[in-house]
Amino acid sequence: MGSDVLTEVTPRSSCAAINARLPDDAAFTSSHVMTDDAGQYYNAWTAVFGPAATLLCVWHVDRAWHRAIKAHIPDPDEQVEVYHMLRCLLQEVNEHDFVHCLQSFVQHMESMAATFATHFQSYCQRTNEWAYCYCKGTQINTNMY
Repeated sequence: MGSDVLTEVTPRSSCAAINARLPDDAAFTSSHVMTDDAGQYYNAWTAVFGPAATLLCVWHVDRAWHRAIKAHIPDPDEQVEVYHMLRCLLQEVNEHDFVHCLQSFVQHMESMAATFATHFQSYCQRTNEWAYCYCKGTQINTNMY
């Protein structure tokens, strides 16, 4: 059995065990699943409980951003500046303001730290999974810890 199979089987078994403990007449569904950026937990949840939108845990996003900043931006002062901008982006609750700030941030990064800008593109394509302005009304805490 390969490593990929094991990483899918263990979370799926856990979800199946939870499902087995629910009353027979319980029709459990969820609108969202909060997870880290690895797919095995989301895949396991949806395999057992059905489709749900993904929300990324802010703690995991924050940790990934810290690591990427350190890897792509050598100057400590610039690291602090970029991290502050990212946190402002993350916590913006007005969608219009968020879109404007995101565009400005990406343009700034392209001129300041092109490799970080390239790395950050994967997050730009999934803002609905991490930005506070898209998580309103989910009735879910944005942190797994």
